[in-house]
Amino acid sequence: MPLKSLDPEFPGSLKHTRLRSARLDGKEIPQPNWNKLSRTAHGIGADMLPLEHLRRVSGANIRSGQYEDEGFVHLPDANISIQGQDSDQAWRSTFALARNLHISIDVTGSMPKRSTDSST
Repeated sequence: MPLKSLDPEFPGSLKHTRLRSARLDGKEIPQPNWNKLSRTAHGIGADMLPLEHLRRVSGANIRSGQYEDEGFVHLPDANISIQGQDSDQAWRSTFALARNLHISIDVTGSMPKRSTDSST
C-alpha cells in the first residue's frame, strides 16, 4: 500500500486511523496509540511549561495532581491528569505542543481501505 503524507496542520479526519509507529522528541513510543502519543507530549510539556500555559497551548482537559474519574489518566512523572481524547483531538493537542516546544514528531499510521463497491 503506498504511503500518503498528510498536512500535519490540517490532516483531515483521523477517526479510523491507527498509529503504527510514533517518535516524539527523538524517542520511540512503544505500541503507540493516539492517547499514548498525546500523554507523552503532555508529559514533556509539563516539564517545560506552567500548567495554565500547557492547557492553553494544547487545548486538552488537564488537571493538576492525580484525578482518575471522567476519563482522566494520571501521569505520575508530570503529576498531572489528562482526559482521554479522540484521534483528532489527540493529534491537534500533540501537534500544538510539539510546535510550541520545538520538538520533533514523526508518526506513521494506517487507514482502512474504503470500499469501492457501490452495491451496499
